Amino acid sequence: MSIAQIEIKISVKIKKGLESSKQLIVSSHERSGTHYLMNSIDFSFDHYSSKNFINLDYSPLGSIVNFHSPVSLSKFFDNLYLNKNLSIIKNHFHANFFKNINDDTKKKIHFIYIYRNFIDCLKSFWIYLNGTSIFEGPKINIFSKFCFSEPIGQLTRYNYQHCKNFIERYIYNLNSWIEFSKKNKVLFINFENLKEDHTNNIKKISNLIDKNNINSTDYERDNYFEVKSNKSEELIFDKENINKIIDVFQSILKQNNIENKIFEDVIKN
Repeated sequence: MSIAQIEIKISVKIKKGLESSKQLIVSSHERSGTHYLMNSIDFSFDHYSSKNFINLDYSPLGSIVNFHSPVSLSKFFDNLYLNKNLSIIKNHFHANFFKNINDDTKKKIHFIYIYRNFIDCLKSFWIYLNGTSIFEGPKINIFSKFCFSEPIGQLTRYNYQHCKNFIERYIYNLNSWIEFSKKNKVLFINFENLKEDHTNNIKKISNLIDKNNINSTDYERDNYFEVKSNKSEELIFDKENINKIIDVFQSILKQNNIENKIFEDVIKN
């Protein structure tokens, strides 16, 4: 038996600007319209890129970034800034991962969080998890049973704390960014509102990033990448249990003294 050494290299494509620009982090719960927002930003401003977005995730970055170390994350974002990165940074992490990164680093970052109707978001996530070949999460064919089940599998990497079910997980993710926004500037975008009133939402983003909108129309979806869901005829969306799911959602808010208008938005029909 002999000892050998192998070299593993990680290569990440980025869009590089002429000078350093604030990094743009787009955060969300999975299936909240993340790529729709990123693609809209790319098309509307021709500055930040979604075509070469950086997927802030353990794969492929886990070997070079310690996601539980504020120092490691700060160095990563500082390095992107110094290298004039203009690729949008996508993530689904709980905001506490970013809470203690260097204050000077935070000044070099724009934070946007996109949220979606609670039921629609979990429904889309449920379909996605059942359709993927990897063990991203539980594969349960009845929607309500999925909502009340414990999050397991690869998706738990985004959690900062244990969640009893997917309802709680949704709340903790969204609320973490609301709490984060009390000390850090975060632009919250409603996915449904972005689709219905694209122009005014793009204006909000324009004010945040200080760039003029060069395209007033919506982008052609075929020109951009999106994560697809594979629907299955075997899945059962039991509408009769939606009110039970919402009741649990509201009880978790009450038990944790969580109050914010956004939580009213996400359970509107």
